[in-house]
Amino acid sequence: MSIATRSLFPAAALLVSLAMPALAQAEEGYDLVFDRPHEAGARYTVSGEAHISEEMQQRVNGQATESQSTASEINLEGVVEVLAVNETGGVTQLAMTVGEYDIEINDQGVELQQDRRIIGAVEGDEAQYRYENGDAIEGELAELLDIFLDDLLDDEGEAEDPDRIMNIDGPKSPGDRWAMDHAYMVQSAVEVGQLSLDADKMESEVHFVELNEDNDFGTAMAVIAMSMRAEDFSFPSDDFPEWLAIKESYIEMEGGGMLAIDPEMHRSRHDVEMEMAFLASGEVPGQGAQVEVEFEAHRRSSVTLSEMP
Repeated sequence: MSIATRSLFPAAALLVSLAMPALAQAEEGYDLVFDRPHEAGARYTVSGEAHISEEMQQRVNGQATESQSTASEINLEGVVEVLAVNETGGVTQLAMTVGEYDIEINDQGVELQQDRRIIGAVEGDEAQYRYENGDAIEGELAELLDIFLDDLLDDEGEAEDPDRIMNIDGPKSPGDRWAMDHAYMVQSAVEVGQLSLDADKMESEVHFVELNEDNDFGTAMAVIAMSMRAEDFSFPSDDFPEWLAIKESYIEMEGGGMLAIDPEMHRSRHDVEMEMAFLASGEVPGQGAQVEVEFEAHRRSSVTLSEMP
């Protein structure tokens, strides 16, 4: 039995994308507006890293039968050009010209095609990647790019409203703390077929830490920190065997970010770390074998984005 790993983190894009809010000043505090619109032709410098590690153990009738462990990491700097946007300014297609990079998948170095741009595009409700010559990018490398470019490529569209997820109910001031809208997060995850979550088993906090005016961006920045933990999630039946029931599960995230106070600017930095784990068990139909599966995954990204003239 094998379980597709890319489908096990559908909530990652939802959560990681929340780490970069946009701010507009109000009379008392600041109006937090998420997911600033982009324009076709806009260009950004992007640099940072993304990391994925996953471990899976399987037992049949109490005996270990399978164990898998993978680790992938990308360090990259490049220039991103927005090729197409949707009606709300979300990026639906982009091209990235890669500069310096270092990629390792399971301790093996990976070389990108030379003199080729990487194209990212929203197809259906998923982000797909290929080289400009048409060659597809799949597997672990596609997962790394998914994390690295998540703040730009909008593969959720109208299925989620980041302002509602973040529970913005008015101007916020440095020092304010509040919880996300758990009920809406549950609804949004179901609508896009990601996960089944229980609002009563979620905890979260968003913290408007401070204004930072002494930084390498050259402009006043808002500093945001956030955390979230959700227990007892489950997967849609299409992505998980019906005979295998999840007994324990959790998702945990810690994140932080900086971004320009000026709502017209696209300058930001985020650091996000997420852990996901579950224990599932069940009897294989027609075989009488009792199977247990333990899965644990970590994702981490640290990315800096800045608009170009």
